[in-house]
Amino acid sequence: MVIQGKIAPRQGDHPGRGAEANSQGANFNPNRTRSEGDGQVAEAAIVATDPAQAVVTDILARTHAVKANDGVARYLRGRGITIPIPNNVRVRRVKRHAACEMIVTAQSYDSPFNVVALQRTRLEAVGNAVDGTTGFVASRKDGKKMCNSHGPISRAIALFPGSDEGPVVITEGVEDALSILQETKRTVGVVFGVRFIGNVSTATVPDGEVVIAADNDAPDSAAAAELNRAIGVLQRNGLRVLLARPPEDVHDFNDLLRQQGGNAVRAAIDAAVEAPEMRPTAPTNATLLAEMNESFFVTTLKGKTQVATLGEDPEFPGQQVITSFSTFEDFTNLHGNRRVEAFDADGKPVQVGLGRWWLR
Repeated sequence: MVIQGKIAPRQGDHPGRGAEANSQGANFNPNRTRSEGDGQVAEAAIVATDPAQAVVTDILARTHAVKANDGVARYLRGRGITIPIPNNVRVRRVKRHAACEMIVTAQSYDSPFNVVALQRTRLEAVGNAVDGTTGFVASRKDGKKMCNSHGPISRAIALFPGSDEGPVVITEGVEDALSILQETKRTVGVVFGVRFIGNVSTATVPDGEVVIAADNDAPDSAAAAELNRAIGVLQRNGLRVLLARPPEDVHDFNDLLRQQGGNAVRAAIDAAVEAPEMRPTAPTNATLLAEMNESFFVTTLKGKTQVATLGEDPEFPGQQVITSFSTFEDFTNLHGNRRVEAFDADGKPVQVGLGRWWLR
């Protein structure tokens, strides 16, 4: 998923956005790094105002820049990406041998020089380590890529500076972002989820126009619904929104790069058309139910019925554990500020709190 627009230069930015800027990365203060063994460990200017920020700081302290032959570099080469990797894509070793994590750091819209969030993708080795042909692929669980985010991701963006003065491109995935950076030479940004596309700051697109280059998700999918809502938010914020997609038989822009080459990526971005007006609509009940079921379930604790909340296990990335329990009353009150359309006993539509609706 990608958005294309122009990012306004910050005060003090160098007018060029070429190799020098790219080598430094958008999210790190070059004066805040130190040498530690096998690489440079990021000491980004992070203000640890809450536990989530402390997690980001702790993870970053265990990363180093991507090297030519490490797992992240091999993974990206396997995805058709051959350009030098920006410094805000990092490597984090994990306890398991022949595995690592690709870390993408993001900065705040409100404080563009601070790293406030990051995304972790688990990579696994494949191939023959003896003869040097080992490659790396993204680990998967239940068919989904093992990818976790930390920090205030709804208000954060990872920027990859390019050398071309054309519009900046904003993507949902780092593989798509680097594919477009490689083939268009434009500055690219990454947001960590389709639902956060609508949060892209209007200050980053002073010309009032953005282009969303979307994945080919099914029209009735949750991702398509999130995209439509994001388009509507951007339109109501006064932006002209255009859409571009890969051909129908290609899922995303990294797939397009690997299957049809760089010219096809450039052509797809250039073929954007204006998006239809998206009026605000509430999420469907089916979408809401799926979202809630991913994070909560009803169980018993000491003989009493409770709602359990799921969260990531910090010791085993990609695995979920119970982080808290709530009574039905507390759960209903906690989620009472979000309203859902339901039906009463007579079949008439009514508005109820999300917590109460889910428990029914």
